[in-house]
Amino acid sequence: MDSKKAKEVLGRLNAIKKRFARVEGQLERGKEILKNSSKTMYAEREGKLKRVEETADQFRDIGKERLENYSVKSEAELQHGSTTISGLTKTIEDSITTWNMNVEPRVSEIQKLLKQINKSAHNEAKKDVCKEIRTLVSSLEVFLNDWENTRRTVEEQMKIVMPQIQQMSRKRQRRLGMAALLPLYLSLSSVSLPPRAHLPIESASIERRVDVKLEKPVIPVKGCLTGAFVENDKAVNGSIVNFNERVGHHDVYMSYTGWGRPFPKGLIERAKSVGSIVQIAFEAPKWDMNKIKDDEYLRNFARASKESGCPIFLRFASEMDSNKWGSNPDLYKKKFRLVHDIMEKEAPNVAMVWTISSSKGDFEKYYPGDDCVDWIGINPYWVHHHSDNSLSDESVEELLKPLIDFAKKHNKPVQISEWGVAHKCKVCGKDVPDYAIKKIEEFYKIVREKFPIIKLVTFFDFDAFSEIGRGNDYSVTTNSKVESIYKKVISSSYFANKLRHPA
Repeated sequence: MDSKKAKEVLGRLNAIKKRFARVEGQLERGKEILKNSSKTMYAEREGKLKRVEETADQFRDIGKERLENYSVKSEAELQHGSTTISGLTKTIEDSITTWNMNVEPRVSEIQKLLKQINKSAHNEAKKDVCKEIRTLVSSLEVFLNDWENTRRTVEEQMKIVMPQIQQMSRKRQRRLGMAALLPLYLSLSSVSLPPRAHLPIESASIERRVDVKLEKPVIPVKGCLTGAFVENDKAVNGSIVNFNERVGHHDVYMSYTGWGRPFPKGLIERAKSVGSIVQIAFEAPKWDMNKIKDDEYLRNFARASKESGCPIFLRFASEMDSNKWGSNPDLYKKKFRLVHDIMEKEAPNVAMVWTISSSKGDFEKYYPGDDCVDWIGINPYWVHHHSDNSLSDESVEELLKPLIDFAKKHNKPVQISEWGVAHKCKVCGKDVPDYAIKKIEEFYKIVREKFPIIKLVTFFDFDAFSEIGRGNDYSVTTNSKVESIYKKVISSSYFANKLRHPA
């Protein structure tokens, strides 16, 4: 009886294993549909981009409207399909792991015991063997029930998702989807495809404005890159696309991340979708720089930087001259060099940026060396009132000159890693747009006429006055006059589209 029961269980297990094989086949077909859909989208996109470029001035508004209508929906549809397929694939993989670790050994043991029963001449020995078989069969029945439940769940979900994927593929053939390729591919990349299932075009031609290769950010021969931090700008919903359309294209977009936090993949995706590159403000541990080690976290961060396929400014542990992580200059320099060395080995597309907060102090003692710094930066801010009295306003040239001289001495390009001017002050609570307008015009004029060594200016577009009720309003979109002037100054040929026209 025990022998019969064991064989019955083995038969059921084999049947379920075959069913899983069929489900795996369905999953592979789903992946193939998704992959082919992305290929079709790419081919269509390239052809349409070419036609749109030929008549860009005439059809720009039409193209924008279609892009907005299609790209969001296309991204959402494929993301849903890819997420579902990825989840089902994970379920199958987990089940196979369970089979290999728990079921297969028990099946092999039962088969051995069945042979022992046939060979054994003593009833007592047979009883002992039968007892072992009963124990193994009981444990297998638990796995059997789990497998049947998993199979039913996967098959039910596949019945739902496969028609959706097929319908989505047909829709792709009728859509423009010009800007949808990047998010589509990034969604596909999360699915566990075979090693060469990735398409050959993902990082090389995401957007016509930038040829994204594994290289460090370009240094314009003439002119200056423009950048911005917009993640907290409610007027544009923190959207890079919306900010570009409202104020003008920016070459670089910035975000913050802290030590121990994940690589900001979302920033990369958003920036690449509009043909921009990124600056990552990689904050150091505030109280203990010794936490920075050559470990798996830092290596993975560097590898993720490389895999992004995007040139990256990595502003590591900046403003050390006014923060806790700069309390020990020698330790700071040692850790900066460590991060540089790992990025140099793992991520050839990363440029290390050494950025101070002020050029007034003894900032030179923090400099880690020419061999591990690609760019030198500073984060200057202007506020009309720091107290009840209006401050004596320091000129842009006076504030920047000490750092400019230092950078020339070390033959390094300079970036304004972030800067801002408040048109509404925390202290007085007053609107001072004329002050902000004057400072914006002065700032970009000085950069253009006095300091050609400055090759990137990143504006800190953040309304801290309204957002957190305790800061200044630096956002250009919260005051129409300030926005108009900012839009005008960055549209000049010296600043506009320097990634596209670096010479």
